[in-house]
Amino acid sequence: MSIYQCDYELADKLKPGLNPLRIIIAAMAAGAAAFLTIAVALRISGNFGSMTPTMSLLRWAAIGLAPIAFVASRALVASQLKFSRQQLVAGTSEPSQDADGAHASAFLADLGDAGKLFAVYTTQAIISTACLEFAALACIVSFMFTGSLASLALSVALICAIVPNIPLAASSVAEWIEEQLRLVEEERMRIR
Repeated sequence: MSIYQCDYELADKLKPGLNPLRIIIAAMAAGAAAFLTIAVALRISGNFGSMTPTMSLLRWAAIGLAPIAFVASRALVASQLKFSRQQLVAGTSEPSQDADGAHASAFLADLGDAGKLFAVYTTQAIISTACLEFAALACIVSFMFTGSLASLALSVALICAIVPNIPLAASSVAEWIEEQLRLVEEERMRIR
């Protein structure tokens, strides 16, 4: 919880932009969960043969990939955030373009630096979710072919780790943006 009071006006302005992000992340989590359900059903039906050396390698590769993907999901976002803040401090950051083109650009431009940081927040959430989803799917495939309970447990844990990426409250996103704006302003003051 931030010690800063949320700017509810900013939170209200962010609400329309959060719905697509919520849908994307929820769909990624739901897709992985649906695939997991299918894998469990197939495993229970007994339609898989005995463990081969290749399947054993698959199991260990998936288990090893899970912590790497979890760390990558955090490290990539931290790296991108640092770079984006540096661009804002230098005044070289441009609003990002997406599939919605002009509408998204206008939405982000109206918010100024907060809009640029909202684009960063959105990108971070999707990158983090994609890393976790990839590892979850690898663990599900591993479970499906090997019956490894460790792969099953990791896939469930990774799907659960996706859920907090869904931005439920615009106020929490606004608080995150305000914190980043404060850090950008501190850096600008330090440079002067």
